[in-house]
Amino acid sequence: PPDAAVTAILIVLSALAMGVQSAAIHRLEVSGVPTTYITGTLTNLVSRLMGRANRKSKPVFKHSALLAAVWIVYLGGAVAAAVVLHLHPPLAEMLPAALILLVIIIAAAAFRPR
Repeated sequence: PPDAAVTAILIVLSALAMGVQSAAIHRLEVSGVPTTYITGTLTNLVSRLMGRANRKSKPVFKHSALLAAVWIVYLGGAVAAAVVLHLHPPLAEMLPAALILLVIIIAAAAFRPR
């Protein structure tokens, strides 16, 4: 196995590659192509903040706030998963399925025909 420095370099290079992939898809305006969700969200957020902030239109900033909130939720989820994995590994295996089931139940209740 590679040493810690090589591993860190490989992680950084992988992150850069995902960022380049997301930026390319964003630049080509290929909608509906899921590439890398987390880096895609970050790329979209930074693009909106840097490229369109000069327009000062409210929808851009509202959408940017939503993207920033999504990214905060990503980070919070990662921290929560790490804590649960450290404290109770069996629960870490069941928690994602339980959360998906919860989302399905809430969505079914919220979007059921009236």
